[in-house]
Amino acid sequence: MPEIYKEKERVPARPAATASPVRRSPHPELFSMYNAASMFDTRKGTAFWYKSQYLSEGHGANSCVRCGECLPKCPQGIEIPIALRKPIPI
Repeated sequence: MPEIYKEKERVPARPAATASPVRRSPHPELFSMYNAASMFDTRKGTAFWYKSQYLSEGHGANSCVRCGECLPKCPQGIEIPIALRKPIPI
């Protein structure tokens, strides 16, 4: 990944390497969307997609119950429950 994009990456998640360790969690897609919105300055479009496809279906970041089941399974070592609670500026 070129340095200019790495600097704008908000969560160290790689789509190809990131599969949800917990079946009910959409977090890999959410982190990818968040990173893409930051890297390519597409916050409005990403916000619309997030609201219409994730929040409306009950799969938003707020659906995390903070059980911690995902933590030992995350290959990037992301503190997923914490990362999902961070406010995303749109």
